Amino acid sequence: MLDFRIATFLQLCETRSYTKTARLLGMTQPSVTQHIKYLQNRYGCQLFRYEGKSLILTPEGEYLRRQAEDMMRRSRRVAADLQRMANRVNPLRFGIPSEFGDELAAQLLTALTAQYPEQVLSVSVGNSAELTAQVENGELDLVLTDKICAVPTLTALPTGKLAFGCYYAADGSVHGKQLLTRRLLRAGEGSADAAVMCNLLQKRQIAPDDFSAVWTIGSPAAMCRMAAAGQGICFAYALAAETYGGGKLQPVSGDLSDERTIVGMYRKENAELERIRELITQIRSVWTMWENPGA
Repeated sequence: MLDFRIATFLQLCETRSYTKTARLLGMTQPSVTQHIKYLQNRYGCQLFRYEGKSLILTPEGEYLRRQAEDMMRRSRRVAADLQRMANRVNPLRFGIPSEFGDELAAQLLTALTAQYPEQVLSVSVGNSAELTAQVENGELDLVLTDKICAVPTLTALPTGKLAFGCYYAADGSVHGKQLLTRRLLRAGEGSADAAVMCNLLQKRQIAPDDFSAVWTIGSPAAMCRMAAAGQGICFAYALAAETYGGGKLQPVSGDLSDERTIVGMYRKENAELERIRELITQIRSVWTMWENPGA
């Protein structure tokens, strides 16, 4: 268990006020002062100092803050894991990015249900970066993602591949430099398709700002539907373009396409490691059937 005075320290880091910290924690101000003095004596260093009337962290205090926040996250994850281990029916918490398209989620979950009826899942659909952060924080067990996150606490196994490309309304035409005369409909920050788009454009020495106009659309569905309505071009996964574009999108010819390896990312330390790896194996199995329907 963490020292309860660490919670006082972290609250003071946020408020930079002994009075506000005491009020938020339901304590007296002298108690807050005692907690901080105890930690300073224990670690043998000053954690805060005043500059005028402003309370600021010392370098030692900043270091303790970072480490304490990490310890608090780990403590919450351990508590959640223990509670789930004590529960006989604990579904695996599984995240699927919305930028991959609703059709992927529907096909994947339908196939898993049909072939592995004993599997119990709790499924979340959302932004790729947000889902990955939830895995890191212990709120999700597994997320499908387009790239391996450089976070030492996470690891990943491949599940399958997805086609990715640049799309425009099927009743129009886009060739060569005409591409830059169109409005670019780009995904919001944190989505997997935004990062892949920038990588593809960079290979052709094109920057997003080279287009006549750039609109950032936070919803993959809205982005593809706008492109299908002739409001610009978009970069998307093929299944998303098909699902959200209503069959009205076609890929731009040339080298603005790629086949992406999708991985299942999970925490290295998880009470459900065996079940998570089993689920990834199941996902890889149904994915192989999609890629090789005649096999």
